[in-house]
Amino acid sequence: MKTRTRTLRIALFAIALTAPLSSIEAQYHPAVSPGDEVRVSYYNPAMAIGYGGPTLVTGEVVDVNESGFLLRKGKRLFTVHASTVRSVELRVGTKPASAPAMVAGSAIGFVSGFALGALTGGFNHMDPNVDRVEAGLTTGVLVGAPLGAFVAWLTSRERGIYEDIPFGDMLSSMVVGANGTVGFSLPTGSF
Repeated sequence: MKTRTRTLRIALFAIALTAPLSSIEAQYHPAVSPGDEVRVSYYNPAMAIGYGGPTLVTGEVVDVNESGFLLRKGKRLFTVHASTVRSVELRVGTKPASAPAMVAGSAIGFVSGFALGALTGGFNHMDPNVDRVEAGLTTGVLVGAPLGAFVAWLTSRERGIYEDIPFGDMLSSMVVGANGTVGFSLPTGSF
């Protein structure tokens, strides 16, 4: 009986050394390469318990390997360890400017331009007989509305489209018990 158990343990150990490596290797090399922009959700070990959920960071990938990510955000470099990663999203594009956002920007610009024109007298502010409402309408239509729509378009170009990629969903590790038994640890990620 002991021989069978020992043989079974050796066979399982040999399978554990060869079979999972390919699946773990595939998980550690996702479709991310240096220069890609990613959004990573991870648990920050420096954060005190009870202060909320995972930390979300967006940055450019400098390096990715089995230990985690090396990211650049501005001039700052930082690492995210693979064991703390909850999810990874790759930026695949940019959301186009939406019509409602541009209409809202145009409306805000018109109101701002109207107020400026009515208070200052608009383009013809030297004439004391200038109609303030007409000056406000002219400034709002010619300057404020286009400027507001342009600002809305510029700010909408910053919004990225992100796609989930598999990384760290199931990082298995081999565990050796105190009595010599060998097993696997598979985090479920559902906490």
